[in-house]
Amino acid sequence: MAQAQNVSSNAVSGLNPLSYLGSNQPANVLIVISRNNRFPFKNDKNYKLGTLWVVDKAALFSFLGIVNNEARWILLAVIPEPQPLLKQETISSSPTDFVGQATLKKGIIRIPNSNIVSTDRIFVTRSAINESTAVGELVTSVIENTNFTIKSVKTKSPGKIETGDNSTVDYIIMNQSITKKRGK
Repeated sequence: MAQAQNVSSNAVSGLNPLSYLGSNQPANVLIVISRNNRFPFKNDKNYKLGTLWVVDKAALFSFLGIVNNEARWILLAVIPEPQPLLKQETISSSPTDFVGQATLKKGIIRIPNSNIVSTDRIFVTRSAINESTAVGELVTSVIENTNFTIKSVKTKSPGKIETGDNSTVDYIIMNQSITKKRGK
């Protein structure tokens, strides 16, 4: 599903997408973000001239208009895959042992992980609030070689779970023992 956002733009040559089409007037540019990696099709024609279509982690298109009742989109850029700063080393066959996403249910989620140890560091961020009625502070706990838990706790009552939190969270695990072995 594509998500649209309006972005105001001043008519400055090179910064206004319409300037590349020979039009240098102020524009209210519509940006369509396709999170399901769908490219624009010939039937995607209900957009204003200059609309930008971003295919998540792939490409950027601009709407040129309609010809013979078909939408015309031009490819402006291909978005390269980002290169990792550090080479990921895994000690199992599953890369999800180190990076992942989960959804809290009533403020808590338990994630199986056979490689986790108490010295690992788990970094968690909230990526969507979903249907939450309240959100809390995200905290983690570990049961070695079994699983880890992400909890949303009430900020005014630390230790009490915020049961109204059904957020989607992203996590990354930094395995301290691997890092120490690498740095000998």
